[in-house]
Amino acid sequence: MDDRHFNSSRLLDDTNVTISPADLVANASTAAAPMSKTIAATLFYVNTVAGGALSVFGILGNIMVITVFTLHKPITPTSIMLRGLAVSDALFLLTTFLYKPMLGIYFHLGQATFYAKNIYTCMIQYLRPIMYSLQHISTWLVVVVAVDRHFAVCRPLQSKSQRHAIRTRARRTVLTVYLVCFVFNIPRFFEYETKVTQNENRPMCKPEVNPFVKKNRFYIIFYCWTLYFLVMYVVPIVTATVINVKLILSLRQARKQRAFLRERQTHKVRRYNTTRLLIIVVMVFIGCQTPDFVLQVFYFINVLNPMKIKQSLDVFSKVTDTLLTLNAAVNFLIYCAIGTSFRKTLTDLLMCKITRKTKAKFPLQLKLFSVESTFSTSLSGSAANHLRTRKKPSNAKDNNAHKSLYKTVQSK
Repeated sequence: MDDRHFNSSRLLDDTNVTISPADLVANASTAAAPMSKTIAATLFYVNTVAGGALSVFGILGNIMVITVFTLHKPITPTSIMLRGLAVSDALFLLTTFLYKPMLGIYFHLGQATFYAKNIYTCMIQYLRPIMYSLQHISTWLVVVVAVDRHFAVCRPLQSKSQRHAIRTRARRTVLTVYLVCFVFNIPRFFEYETKVTQNENRPMCKPEVNPFVKKNRFYIIFYCWTLYFLVMYVVPIVTATVINVKLILSLRQARKQRAFLRERQTHKVRRYNTTRLLIIVVMVFIGCQTPDFVLQVFYFINVLNPMKIKQSLDVFSKVTDTLLTLNAAVNFLIYCAIGTSFRKTLTDLLMCKITRKTKAKFPLQLKLFSVESTFSTSLSGSAANHLRTRKKPSNAKDNNAHKSLYKTVQSK
């Protein structure tokens, strides 16, 4: 496969995280306007260098988040959901790294040729739908976390007997989000088909747009535009925005009572800090997702009324790609900056204090148990000798003496 394939088949376009409806209905033979060297170099540093660095940092950061929330006690519904969010973000960043920076190295530097021509072309049919699904999962998990925090603030009184049920419900909610999002994106796996061709007596993968998908207007208008815009952008962004505004108002009200909370209700202080952390997470989510939504709207407008802005949209899409990568990578820094308990658990983990505490706990228990057993045995023996030397009392007095002795031993 030669370089011409990458330039003409722009459904492999490395400028979009999502397959835009414009690409599905556009003429595949239409060539994009040449991009200036300055713009190309700038986009290389923004999308490939910065995006690649953010992907690597985000993957490592989300692994730390998963580890901390697994070790952190007690396990709360919020920690369960944030752990599920970290898993989807880490996987999204992994697929993004394979899709964006690696391909950018090939386009701009001429390196990683084997990856671009042999590996990437074979897995693009499955890589993009997985990216769709993971981005979809992360979006809705943020909404679920915001909704859960809203109910925790509005209905804080939960009996201890319901805590286990709440944790179970949180796990089921996370699994449901994963399952529904993957099912929703199943049609994406059929947007491409991979054909095997011979190039210099070597089999090569050649991904092409499925002709049925490209000509199916119902699929493009109903699924790619209507459903995708509603489920991926409109509903989650609007829901997260409304809930976040309510949380901010409740946070301001709680701030007025902050002195009282510090003195008398420590658990409310923790809830206040958790709410503040999640507000920032949701705000970052809204700020990073909204530009991508605006980009898709412009793609839609450009299809209905072509305005010769394809190159501008491609440039803007590089920026939105970096913002999406930033959104998936930055949560670790937010937790470290604001989450006091998260920061403490992370510090103990990095300094191996958690392992040492766990190991030191059992010898101490054994030592205390042995001392207690020795003391009880010696006390019982001395009491028995004392009873033998005494005169045998009556039955009533004997029973009372045994009862008092039993109580004395137990109290010791």
